[in-house]
Amino acid sequence: QDPVFSAKVIKVANSVANNRRMRSETNTLVQSVVRLGVNNIRAICISVCLMDAFITKEKMSGDLKKAIKLSFLSAVQSRRMSEVLGGKDIEVYIAGMLQNLGEVLFWCSDVPKSEEFIKLMNSGFDGEGAFKELSDYSFDDMTEELADEWQLSRLLKESYGTSLSNDTKAVHLGRKIARAVTTGTIEELKKINERELSGLGFGLVDGMQYIKVGNLETDQLVSSYMTKIKKSKSLAA
Repeated sequence: QDPVFSAKVIKVANSVANNRRMRSETNTLVQSVVRLGVNNIRAICISVCLMDAFITKEKMSGDLKKAIKLSFLSAVQSRRMSEVLGGKDIEVYIAGMLQNLGEVLFWCSDVPKSEEFIKLMNSGFDGEGAFKELSDYSFDDMTEELADEWQLSRLLKESYGTSLSNDTKAVHLGRKIARAVTTGTIEELKKINERELSGLGFGLVDGMQYIKVGNLETDQLVSSYMTKIKKSKSLAA
């Protein structure tokens, strides 16, 4: 019914399917449902609705932009790790996308504008530290609770448990890489390469290149997604 929304869902669905087993892209929502299944498309629709709500805010803080970028990067890097580990690429991608939900929702709220929060930030706390000081909740606590309440993704809930399946390993590793890329240093990425990727058969150069390709794919996805958002804003104006 909504061509703009359908285009966004198809874009994300094609990114999910952008792996060695499914190279061709879909052009219709029906094709996406056939390829990925109703439950996975439902999860993608939820993700797209959430991202739209965040991205279409008139004023996005720098912290919110970083959190949204981290969500896309976690999704792509998790899916790429799933390709190496032999997991369920689609479910891993969705779980990766939603890993950062708590942080994204936090930066969309009014809490960062509160006097108490600003005082804590000025005293040396980072965003999550200040939030935890005020609420005794971490961003992960929020995500885990929402995953359960909203029934977002089976794998998302499992990723916060003790499961050691290839799928949860892919999500954990993808998230670790995404965080190192966005907030860490090249030395942290090298450590992940040595401790994690080397056990999957990657050398230092190969591992860093594999991460770089995922970063470039994410940049293209975010750029394309943001462009569609801007176009829809223009049409609505």
